Amino acid sequence: MPDPARRDAIVLHEALHTNIDLKAVTEVICSRTPSQLLHLKHLYVSLFGVYLEHDIQSQTSGDHEKLLLAYLSTPRSEGPEFDQRLVEHDAKALYKAGEKRLGTDETTFRNIFSERSRAHMAAVSSVYRNTNKNTLRKAIKHETSGNFKDALITILQCAENPGKHFAKVCTIVI
Repeated sequence: MPDPARRDAIVLHEALHTNIDLKAVTEVICSRTPSQLLHLKHLYVSLFGVYLEHDIQSQTSGDHEKLLLAYLSTPRSEGPEFDQRLVEHDAKALYKAGEKRLGTDETTFRNIFSERSRAHMAAVSSVYRNTNKNTLRKAIKHETSGNFKDALITILQCAENPGKHFAKVCTIVI
């Protein structure tokens, strides 16, 4: 049985080359920590001779592609600390970029979700829920679609409760 990073690299390579499965790509990338992603990227290039980012660019497009590439390349803290003022700012920005306007500002969603730590995103979700009619998850479901929506939801679920997220994924697989 390969180690987790090797398994992830193999799953990604197969999902990007053999049986194009962007849900699998999204799940693997958006559920991993920054240190896991860094290790995965190095392993991917050593196993397959091509950068993971290149394979993602060749098989994805639009906001989904931009989010995956940003999530792979942006350093984020893995600790429990966050800035409460920035959390409140981000919750307001997400509301203004989604529910408050006609159409959605995907760039705001992409930037916040790819640049902030899990602890920060969990706090944003809590503030969003306490200050708006809907939860952030419901807002994402109403304001976005497709693989981009799935990526945002995966990031959010892993920020709020990674154990629950992985239990749900395991139940789906079984």
